[in-house]
Amino acid sequence: MGIGGAESADLAELTPREREVLGLVVQGATNAEIAARLPRGHVPHVPGLPIPAKEDPVTHLLWTSSIPALAALFAFAPPSGRPDARAGGGSEASLPIRSDDPKALARRWFDEVINGRNLDAIPEIFAPNYVWHGSEGQELRGLEEVRAFAAAILTASDDRHAVVHQQVAEGDLVVTRFTSSGHHTGPYRGVQPTGEIWTTEGIVISRISNGKIVEDWEITHISGI
Repeated sequence: MGIGGAESADLAELTPREREVLGLVVQGATNAEIAARLPRGHVPHVPGLPIPAKEDPVTHLLWTSSIPALAALFAFAPPSGRPDARAGGGSEASLPIRSDDPKALARRWFDEVINGRNLDAIPEIFAPNYVWHGSEGQELRGLEEVRAFAAAILTASDDRHAVVHQQVAEGDLVVTRFTSSGHHTGPYRGVQPTGEIWTTEGIVISRISNGKIVEDWEITHISGI
């Protein structure tokens, strides 16, 4: 999904109330929680669209902004969950991360396993009973399946590199938006190497317990393979 240059313009179009709603969405608040925390003022009607209920500010935000879906809201929100935090020009990559920060744990898959090609780091990152849920019903269970999955990716793309664009932590969950890319240099899931750039863009929600990732839910868009 290409949204790069539209970010500033889309945020600028939001009203102060809509920007507050956006921040609450990224923090994980439900519609009912958001409605309870915001004043019940007039909700303007957009011609051609149903009139949104005052109690449903998230739906109103989605209807009246150019952001196409709730998943895309994450890409527009700054790391702190406050829509105005970008004004200072900071980024997630520029902020120091403590060694005990759950976001640092979630990044280790990308930094150490994919970029560092270190499969031995997997038991340090994931719990023995780890489960991964893919966007099309796929599952990985246990460390051996994770190791086999990582090995297959790295074998099929010998220059693969991952970039973490943004992370948000809430309770025992960490949300990570990332891109992973490299040339398709080896067979992968029955597809012979093409030499083309193979890119995966995704968002993954990681549940952490006792210092390890126990479960992931991931949605990806793949191109070039």
